[in-house]
Amino acid sequence: MNTQIAKTTASRKGIVLDLSSPTNNERAMSDFIGSRLIGQPSAIEAAVRMKTRALSRFKDGNKCAGVYYLVGEPGVGKDELMKLVALYIHGDERAYVKLDGGTLAEKHQAARLIGAPTGYKGYQEPQDEEKERQAFEEKLKTMSPEKAAKMARRNPRKLLSRVNLEASKRGSKVPLILVFISEVDKMHQSVDDFLLNAIEDGVMSMADNEEVDVSDVVFVMAGNTGSQEASEVKEAIGFIKNRAEAKTEKKREVMMSSMRQRHRPEFIDRIDEIIWFNSLSGDDLRAIVDLQLRGAISRFQEVMERGKAFTIEVEESAAAFITEKALENSGNARRIKRMIKKYFTDSLERLVAKIDESEDGFAITADDLIKVSRNEGADLLTFELFEDQGTPASCDTFTTYRPDSAVAMRHNGDTRKVELAARRAKGKDKSLFKVTITAETPEELHVEMADALTVLKKHLLLEVVSVKTFFVEMKAIYEVTVTDEQVPMLKDRFSNGLGVVEPAGKASA
Repeated sequence: MNTQIAKTTASRKGIVLDLSSPTNNERAMSDFIGSRLIGQPSAIEAAVRMKTRALSRFKDGNKCAGVYYLVGEPGVGKDELMKLVALYIHGDERAYVKLDGGTLAEKHQAARLIGAPTGYKGYQEPQDEEKERQAFEEKLKTMSPEKAAKMARRNPRKLLSRVNLEASKRGSKVPLILVFISEVDKMHQSVDDFLLNAIEDGVMSMADNEEVDVSDVVFVMAGNTGSQEASEVKEAIGFIKNRAEAKTEKKREVMMSSMRQRHRPEFIDRIDEIIWFNSLSGDDLRAIVDLQLRGAISRFQEVMERGKAFTIEVEESAAAFITEKALENSGNARRIKRMIKKYFTDSLERLVAKIDESEDGFAITADDLIKVSRNEGADLLTFELFEDQGTPASCDTFTTYRPDSAVAMRHNGDTRKVELAARRAKGKDKSLFKVTITAETPEELHVEMADALTVLKKHLLLEVVSVKTFFVEMKAIYEVTVTDEQVPMLKDRFSNGLGVVEPAGKASA
């Protein structure tokens, strides 16, 4: 009898599946956002869940794709998170509908979301709207395909019309639309009531009775609700770690209490997840300084003329000085931007102007190096010239007597960014991505494969790990290793249907 029980128990034991670890796609998105958003690991994980749920094949199609509320003090990265989610999903950090709660503070302003009712000023008859659509389509036929692809029709009378929602994706094929409402604590109460029905039914009713499907729309709200009261919370007595945790918990209680006062219970109850943002520490601010300095240098490389994009190195003392200035008055990420502009970007702009004006001592070329540092005790940054010690990009190794066209300027900027990213990639952790190329015939597939290999190896300077060809399915898959900095470049080159770019796992340094 005992033997029989043991056999039955053993037969019921299966293999425990590990479903807590992220998928390759989730890990790639987390790494991508985490390299740009500092000090908010829990918010990044929530953003990954947001995307996974919204694109799930098991989601409820009778409701909107998600409702999320970002809560935190000013300048901790709420708006930045939204931009990065749009950049990762649609390839453009502006690919979402942004509504400012401050411009929806009055009831008549809130009416702009759904349009004016029949008989009111601003109302548009359906037949007039149809005429506008047809006129727009006729206009597209007269444009080049490249220009037409960038055009999008919008309805200024109804901000949340289906036309505007679709246009917000900026040509992306991903079936997901993002609507971001900032300063949500300032908007009129009627907006809550309007969103309540859309969240629950998956359909928005416009003022002219048009029904707009929002089953593929994620609503993200962000505000500083209760942040003023939360900033006045003091630490309790006890161990340092316990004090910090208790203070964070108390801040969240204060903010949650303010949210309950601002929004009705039925509205809060329909929020899928409240995403909390941490206060930024000194180390977080220091990392943000490095990130934004690299961004400023990248913009410099984009706009400089051929042969004038010298190498810039920012030393530790300069970055520490900017961090110190940002921390003087309860620093946040926005204050860092102002400090970089004041102490770094303004001086760099002045240097470039002096070069353009050919002042004595300012004949600097792409072969030269500028080191930025801070002398002890000084209240400014020092820019030092080291001749012939720079690392010029390939586009700067020769000069032209003609001024570069706008297209050439953009090409030069892209080349500099790609080559700098390739230099930074040495010794760094990389992710494995796969690029899938499809075609109609074997001859076309050979041509597409050759083009893809040229783009990957010569244009993007990436390492191609493997190439798999499937002639039966008329497709080829290239596996490449990329850093987080190189991912947007890879996606940009293969956008508009040239190929499908997907994460395939982690790769070694």
